[in-house]
This record gives sequence, C-alpha cells and structure tokens, in this order.
Amino acid sequence: MPQPQQALLRSSEADIQLTLSSLNRNQIQTVRAAAQTFSVPRTTLRERRAGKPARRDCQPNSRKLTQEEEEVIVSYILDLDQRGFAPTYAAVRDMADKLLAARGGGHVGVHWARNFVKRTDSLTTRFNRPYDRQRALCEDRGLISCWFELVEQTKAKYGILDEDVYNFDEAGFMMGKITT
Repeated sequence: MPQPQQALLRSSEADIQLTLSSLNRNQIQTVRAAAQTFSVPRTTLRERRAGKPARRDCQPNSRKLTQEEEEVIVSYILDLDQRGFAPTYAAVRDMADKLLAARGGGHVGVHWARNFVKRTDSLTTRFNRPYDRQRALCEDRGLISCWFELVEQTKAKYGILDEDVYNFDEAGFMMGKITT
C-alpha cells in the first residue's frame, strides 16, 4: 500500500536536511555522493545549499494580497465577529478587492474568500439559522446575558454613551442579523 503524499514529503524533507548537515560537517565531500547516499535529488540539494528555500516555505506566485493585507482582513473579521456581525464570503471578498483597488491591483477570484478562511487558523465558518418567536421565548436568561455583557464591553471600549443607543429592546436588538 503506498504511503500518503504528505508523509512522503516529510520524509523527503528530513532526508534533504540530513544530507545538508552531512555536507556542512564534511562527512561527505561532494553533492553527487551525498545525493546518492541519501537518495535525494541532486538539483534540489544544490539549490538548497545555494540558499533557495523549499517550495512549501515560499509564497505562491498566484497570491494577490501581501501578508500584511491578509492580517488586516483577519483582524477586521475578528473585530466584526466580536461585535456580533459575522461577515459573509462576499463581504470578505469585497474587503480584499478594496485593498487591491487601493494599490491598483485587480480582483480576487470567486472562491478566494473560502480558500482564505480554510488556510487561516483563526477563522472558521458557522451557519446561521432562522430565529423564530417560540425559540426566543424558550431561551435561557443566563445564556442571553453574555450578549448584553458584550454590548456593555463594546460601549465601554468605543466610548458609546447610553443616549446614543436607541431601539434596543428584546424584539429588535439584532433583527437584521438573526436570519440566514
């Protein structure tokens, strides 16, 4: 039975690192002999010795946003989530398009937002479901109180005064955001 591709890559990477350390300690004199001894590609070994990083450590050529721009998007998404507004894939894609437009770039692809969330450890997707009246009547007061604590923390964080908060009752505090 063949080994999984990821396991083969790890063992190959380990072999390359072992070969490089043997060459650096002068245990093996030539790159050709080291490549044959450890069964690694000679060209890969030569490139690594010259300082070229492994492909998995490089940024892909197709990546349109810089690392800083992606970090800004992640922090903005987490800030929105903390305030109770989870953005959709379309909203995340719009954020990326605005960042690209600011520096004269094009647009990200249709599936960029989904792939971005997959490769970012701090982001996950969750599905909303309709919130009906019967379910609202059965809610536990202790569970809902954490939402109001979050509101108080947000008001304190941004300096929002009580007179600036309006239409904040049980029926309408998030009416636009509680359905799918």
